[in-house]
Amino acid sequence: LNLKNLANTNVLYYNKRLFALFEAGIPYEIDSNTLDTINTFNFKINHLKQGLPSYIEELNSLSSDLHNSLFGSYMTAHPKIDSDTNNLISFIWRAKVDLDEPLVNKPMMEFYEWDHNLNVIPHYGNKIVLNNTLTAPHDISITSDSYVIIENILKGDVTPYILGLTTASKCVNIDNNQTMILHVIPRESTNSTIRSIPLTPGFTIHSVNSFINSNNQLELFTSGWCIDTIKQGLMKDGLLGAWEGTAPNFDSIPCTYLYQTIVDLENSTLISHKPVNGLEKTIIEHPHINPNHEGKPCRYIWSSLGSRTAQSSPPLGYLKIDLTTGDQQVWYAPLHTYCEEVVIVPKDDGIDKEDNVWIFSTMYDSVRNQSSVNIFDGLDITNGPVARIWLRHHLPHSLHGTFVKV
Repeated sequence: LNLKNLANTNVLYYNKRLFALFEAGIPYEIDSNTLDTINTFNFKINHLKQGLPSYIEELNSLSSDLHNSLFGSYMTAHPKIDSDTNNLISFIWRAKVDLDEPLVNKPMMEFYEWDHNLNVIPHYGNKIVLNNTLTAPHDISITSDSYVIIENILKGDVTPYILGLTTASKCVNIDNNQTMILHVIPRESTNSTIRSIPLTPGFTIHSVNSFINSNNQLELFTSGWCIDTIKQGLMKDGLLGAWEGTAPNFDSIPCTYLYQTIVDLENSTLISHKPVNGLEKTIIEHPHINPNHEGKPCRYIWSSLGSRTAQSSPPLGYLKIDLTTGDQQVWYAPLHTYCEEVVIVPKDDGIDKEDNVWIFSTMYDSVRNQSSVNIFDGLDITNGPVARIWLRHHLPHSLHGTFVKV
């Protein structure tokens, strides 16, 4: 069984090296000047290599070398960078196989941290086995001492995929009868105490930021599909559903909202999990914060923006939300223009203000059949882009990006 490594989900620039990431594969290093492919890169983790991502504890105990020669593992496309230490944080996943039930695979996530020279930091890192789902999360968040993830509860039978009869996503559906689970995993490798808190039925996509708030509670911001749609069991035909094919069918795609989750860690209880106040009917995706606030309290979130009437739609503009006051800034693009993900770049002017940033994005004008790179002032996006650079061609709908200062 071989899954092609598309290396097309995200890009990471770290230690003056550029990597293309795909959550069902291993990273590729590429030349940052020519964009030529250099080679795969295992981040100094021996088992991070192409191959069936499986872990058999009995075989690994007998011979880890033999085990790693037979199986591989994959790295997430959503690493994080600690805003205090500049450490790179990521997780590697593979399916833990129970020999008594070899077709019942449980995702095992192994967290690692690297210093700026890409050396593994030995006293950081931990692991968790997800017992209630078939896949690892797409994204994570961090705090100063924890990794924070939401386990989506997915069910299905992967046998048709193994036999080559259908795609992996067609074999998996959201279990609307089970609640998602929030896991808080210590970053210190010597601490194995994992706290797990049930949430609500749902499906979380991207993890924006997590931190300990002024009430000593864990606060987490994520994007996710509408809870009510999931509860009613309306998400059918595989995990990707209407996203598959030549074009997405937004009449069948659940609304994506910005969620705020608050948890009492001392008692491991959920306080609330709901859309951010004032955004209950606002369609967003790809939300981001000032990267200097990763794992810390944040006041502002920027994202792409769809409809504001609880109607699923493609991204047609951009949103800035002030989490303290509830104030919103909205900018919609001209008709027939579609807006891709934002990249947040702190301004290099010495002014230490959270929203003193540049907002980079690409937009596609379907009338001109041409894409542009756009720069907004993060202080006020309502005036539209301060610069728009037209490309010679169009860009296909894309996912994540990064900014490199040269």
